[in-house]
Amino acid sequence: MKKIFLLLSMLTGSFFGRAQGTWMRSASLPVPRYFAAFFAIGTTGYVCTGRDGSSTLTFYNDLWAYDAITNTWSQRANFPGRARVQALGLAIGGVGYVGTGLDRTTYLADWYAYDPVTNAWSQRADLPGGGRDQAFGFSLNGKGYVGGGTGHSDFWEYDPAADHWSAKASYGGGINHSSAGFVVAGQGYVAGGIDGMGGSSNQHWCYDAAADRWTRRANLPAGFWGYSPGLELSGHGYIYGIKFANISPWLLEYNPVLDTWDSEAMPFADRRQGLIGFVLNGYAYMGSGIGVASPVGEMWQYHPTPTGLPFPFPVSALTCWPNPTTGLLHVAGAPFETASLYDALGRLVRTLPLMRALTTVDLSDLTPGTYLLSLGSTTRRVVIE
Repeated sequence: MKKIFLLLSMLTGSFFGRAQGTWMRSASLPVPRYFAAFFAIGTTGYVCTGRDGSSTLTFYNDLWAYDAITNTWSQRANFPGRARVQALGLAIGGVGYVGTGLDRTTYLADWYAYDPVTNAWSQRADLPGGGRDQAFGFSLNGKGYVGGGTGHSDFWEYDPAADHWSAKASYGGGINHSSAGFVVAGQGYVAGGIDGMGGSSNQHWCYDAAADRWTRRANLPAGFWGYSPGLELSGHGYIYGIKFANISPWLLEYNPVLDTWDSEAMPFADRRQGLIGFVLNGYAYMGSGIGVASPVGEMWQYHPTPTGLPFPFPVSALTCWPNPTTGLLHVAGAPFETASLYDALGRLVRTLPLMRALTTVDLSDLTPGTYLLSLGSTTRRVVIE
């Protein structure tokens, strides 16, 4: 019984308390900017559009690709639409999509697809709900979902195969922009942002695509505002937060099992706006945006310390990705050791001999859910979808 309690506590973060994650600098975005669009495909993160910090308002239409394997940036084909700020980006089935936003005078509703294999863009059907900036969105079950934005509360589903938009239930939080969207375990989440009255919202809603229904979830932590970007990592949601007591930057973490939020300080001290973020190889990347005076290209890599573990915690001892996984899991750890995989009841379901520093295992025969991967005193949450 003690073993089961300990494992459940590790999975939910209710035993020893929360350990801080690890931040490391990664290669800076070559052209600093803020309010850019971003998306991730495979091991590559993409950033395009946005603006500089000059009084002349230089808007961008360039596209940059970050390779997480080599920690390098390279320029790709320019975005073909008008240069803009506060556009939305997301990826569906290995294709990136960018659209909406604001040029110097006009709210935009256009929508473009980027094929990373051919390095080519193509225009797709406009968002029917009208032009907007600072919309929220996410991809789920092979579809894209876009909603909100300045003056809007509507919500739309995009089918890339049919190049067609369908109206869905409006966002439960009403008119909202600048909020963070992310997906965990087949559910979409939208948190924070700015409401229709221009005030910061602490609301947090979950979207069930099968039922086309929004459900209110736990508000953001007291004393915090929350904004884009929104990310999923190891079965938890992460968004960019501002602690309004001293206007300092924080990372807010959402546990969907417990419906609770936690927080930890960001690696930089100044409040920033218009950040970018994506998840690659089981790590979150967040940065860029505008600080006190001007945009920065500074990027940071983040790896969460699993909740419920005593301090200190050796985060480099065991790494696994993709997480969540639908089957194949890459495990990096000490070679010639054996890792153990336990289910939520503490039952051993798999032993994983690590014959090399990087081992790939197939977990597709296991029931979807949350598991605990253990190697010595190091553990990782693993989510199987």
